[in-house]
Amino acid sequence: MAKVIHSKVSANLTVTLELSEAEVRALDGIFGYDPEIFLRVFKERMGCAYVEKYEDGVRSLHATIRGTLAKPITDIGLLRQRMFEAAARTTA
Repeated sequence: MAKVIHSKVSANLTVTLELSEAEVRALDGIFGYDPEIFLRVFKERMGCAYVEKYEDGVRSLHATIRGTLAKPITDIGLLRQRMFEAAARTTA
């Protein structure tokens, strides 16, 4: 009979979203709150039963969103500012 030396089973899910600027800004606004405050208020208003099993995911998502969206939001703001300044120079 064969002897199993190593076995690994895994299931993984990764989702890639393409968001508009308005959606990115909305998501950034929603996740601008501290995740602990968000969870506390959610539990107070909506109850604990639903969100308790997702608390770690909320914290992880918050860190991902806050760590990912700040730069593109800043970059688009700077790009727009430079475009407006360039346009003002050409029309002045």
